[in-house]
This record gives sequence, C-alpha cells and structure tokens, in this order.
Amino acid sequence: MRIGIYGGSFDPFHNGHLALIKSAWETGKLDKILVIPVGTAPHKSHRMSLAAYRYEMARLGTTGLNYVELLDDEIASKGVDYTLETVRHLRRVYARKAKSLKFDLIVGSDVLFTFETWHKPKELSAEVRLLVALRGNQNEQEAKEKAEALRAAFGTKIKFFYMPPIELSSTLLREALAAEKDVSQLVPDAVHQFIKSNRIYEFGKDIAAIDDETWHRLLELEIEIWPLMPQKRRVHTLNVMLYAVRLARLHGLDVAQAAIAGLVHDCAKHLPMKLQMKYAKRAGNIAILNDEVAHGPAGSYYARKKLGITDRDVLAAIFYHTTSRGLMTPLDQVIYLADKSEYGRPFKDLEPIRKAAKKDLDLAMELCINEVFKALSRSKKEVHPFTKAAKLTLTHFKPQK
Repeated sequence: MRIGIYGGSFDPFHNGHLALIKSAWETGKLDKILVIPVGTAPHKSHRMSLAAYRYEMARLGTTGLNYVELLDDEIASKGVDYTLETVRHLRRVYARKAKSLKFDLIVGSDVLFTFETWHKPKELSAEVRLLVALRGNQNEQEAKEKAEALRAAFGTKIKFFYMPPIELSSTLLREALAAEKDVSQLVPDAVHQFIKSNRIYEFGKDIAAIDDETWHRLLELEIEIWPLMPQKRRVHTLNVMLYAVRLARLHGLDVAQAAIAGLVHDCAKHLPMKLQMKYAKRAGNIAILNDEVAHGPAGSYYARKKLGITDRDVLAAIFYHTTSRGLMTPLDQVIYLADKSEYGRPFKDLEPIRKAAKKDLDLAMELCINEVFKALSRSKKEVHPFTKAAKLTLTHFKPQK
C-alpha cells in the first residue's frame, strides 16, 4: 500500500490545493490520499484560523473525492505538529492494514528549498518519499538540481509529477476575504459558501484585540474540547466565540472573557444526558432542569472542573447561555446573543437583533427573548423561569452595568 500524505493549514482551502490533490492521484502511484490539516504549525508566524474552520474547509473542498480521507490527528494532538511524528503515528495505525506500507509526502516544489530546515529532515527522509508537484511556469531544472542536493545530503527519495500552473496564495486570499472581495472563482463552491455564510475572515480587528496569552489559551481549549462535540458544533462554537469578541469589543467589555466563554459555552452539549444532569446539579441551583437546558449549567461545571476555568463571570455566562436570567451582566448578554444570532444561524429574523446588538445590548436582548418566546409558543413548549425573569427585568429594570 502506498499512501499519499497532504498536510497544510488550508486557511482557506483553495483551488490550488484541490488541483494538487487531483494531480497527485492522477499519477496512478497512490492507493489513498490522507489530507491532514495542521494543528499548531511550527513555521507559521501569523494567527491561523482556528482548527474547526480549517478542518471544515478541507472537508468541503475534498467532498466527492472517494480516494481522499480527511484526518484530524494533528489538530487533536497537543503541542507543535512535526511531520516526522505524524508519519510515524500513521505508520503505526496503517501497519495493521498492509504488509508493505509506503508513504509519499505530497508537496509543491517550493518545499525542496526549505526541506533542510524542517524538523529532522534525515529521519523524515527515511520514512517518506517526496512526491513533488511541478507547475508549468516553474524552473524545472532548478527544482531537479535541488532534489539532487537533498538526495546527497539526507538520502531523500523524490518523485516529480506535473500539475496545472495554478498560482494561488493563501495570504492574498485571506486579505481579499477580509476586504470582502469576491474569491468565488478561486476556491471550491462549497468552501466559498461556507466562508460567505459564516463570515469567518471578517473578524480581523476582533481577533487582533485578543492578547497573545489568551489566544494561546484558546488554541489549547479548542484541542481540549475537540473530542467532546461533532464537527457542526465545533464550527458553531467558533462562530459564537468570534461574534462574542466583536460584541465585547464594541461595548468596551473584556474580550478575553468573551472569547473563552464563547468557545467553551457548549462543551457539555454532547455529553450523555445522564452525565449532563449530574454535572448540572453540581453546578448550582436551577429550579427546572430538562434535556434542553441542562448543558448550560453542566458546561459551567465542566469548564471549572475539567478545563480549569475559574473566572466566575465566564462560568456564569456559560451557565445561563441557554436560559438567560434576570438582571444579566453585559457578559451574560454577549454570550447569550452570540449563541442565538451568530452568523452561521440562517434565520431571517436575526438581522434586527444583530443590528441592535452593535449599539444596545439591552434592546438586542429584548428582541431576542421576544423571538424565543414566539418560538417556544409555536412548538408548544414551556418558557423556563429564568427566561421569564430575563424578560421581566428587561422590561421593568435596567441591568447593572
């Protein structure tokens, strides 16, 4: 069995990535291609999009390619992801499936000129062959001369293949997306729709407001909660986090608190219901506890006990993000509103709420809770007492700021 490995940040996944995968497969040399979005990259100096976004774009971009398997192994592992460790891990996994197992690392020819700076290039060369793409407008002779130098220095095995001359820069794509320019011809259709719907590259100023220590903590937390939820929920949590940070920044609130509460708010959502109930009861007094609201208090308990989050305001925002409560704090409001109206939510009645939230959290809460009352009425469900208290206090009192 010969397996191709194609790793990258995929921030975003674009037509160049897709062309490289297809061209590598068309060599007829591979039995399968593993696409592996990086978790923490050793060579990236900028803040990459968080992992669930990049994983989802890679998933959407490769849907329909039955020879591709998408893996989250590097995302789910803690620490910096070195290709050598990934390959050795994959060798252990696939050794049971084939008597003879070989790996090809699928790369562009530019990698030849940086390979010697990679982590332990000699050891990596013993584990893989480089399957190197040559694009039509590249200096083929220069690439082949560099390949010979690598063979001599590290014993690197190298095989070239040709692909269409597609030149796309992820950096330039991100800049274009941040400027809300049309990139629909540069990324697969499904990826474009995902980016457009979730607006994930429009939060540059909000992300910049997060300090480095908090950003590092967010990366750690995403890895910790990764196994707790399906992919759709992971995307939702990132949407909530970014929107919460935006609202916090607009209203002069602590963006670190908003980011952490937003990322973690649904950490208990997919735990077994029996465990949710157990954790919810331990979290604090909640008069009516049912299957739909248990994950809020349960998440608060899990965040404190399992994730080491001790900020009482953050824990309270997680606790009440589903029910709301009387006299909500501004952070409570931000997380509640972000959860209900993040940009991935498709409902048309959210636009007035989003518009109000930019300037007046109380007004946005009134509008949002009114919609919650209507929705519960349509489904003939009882309104939780905490939500009734929130509506009452918003109507008759001004929350403490």
